[in-house]
Amino acid sequence: MTAQGTVIVQDIEEGVLADKAVEILKVATELFYERDFNSVGMRMIASQSGVKGASLYHYFASKEEMLFQIVLEVTWDFIADHLPTTDVTSNFEIELQTLVEQHIAYFWEHRHALSVGYREMHNLTVDHQEVVQKYRLQYQHGIQEFIKAGKEAGVFQCEDPQIAGLALLDMVNSVNEWFRPTGRLSAEELAKKYGLLALQMLGVQHESH
Repeated sequence: MTAQGTVIVQDIEEGVLADKAVEILKVATELFYERDFNSVGMRMIASQSGVKGASLYHYFASKEEMLFQIVLEVTWDFIADHLPTTDVTSNFEIELQTLVEQHIAYFWEHRHALSVGYREMHNLTVDHQEVVQKYRLQYQHGIQEFIKAGKEAGVFQCEDPQIAGLALLDMVNSVNEWFRPTGRLSAEELAKKYGLLALQMLGVQHESH
């Protein structure tokens, strides 16, 4: 993963982002979530992070750079760890269930950063928007190719893998909009039920226990 002129992105990839920078990003994420990007200033972020205003620029060149890092990290981290394989020897049923369960779990755990990412995307520079969109599309296309491979292997039954992939993503991405941990199901229980629903949607007969 590369982005011209973005030292922070390179640091993230190498796993050497300073602990203080991570703390600052957490503070910025919550402030952007609770208020909005344009209502939060660098001075406010610095104050709540416990650093002097000028010191903040040692970690991030601008508030937009912080936003980019928040969105990029939550986008790339999930894709890097969860993009399904299209190998013909794959156990497509188990991989689909695992993908759906991990998708819902990750998106719920990082719901504030994801909400900020979608809501404040327009505040990124055009170049940064293109980088984020590239990875989002990579995930979308990866799922579509996975469904296509499962169909060709005779596991999934669907007329159009591309549409099926979009429908699957729409289904799992909407969970954060309505799910409440005080409801009758925990996030883990809900994720398992969605895994079974995904199998049913793709025509897989599965016995639940």
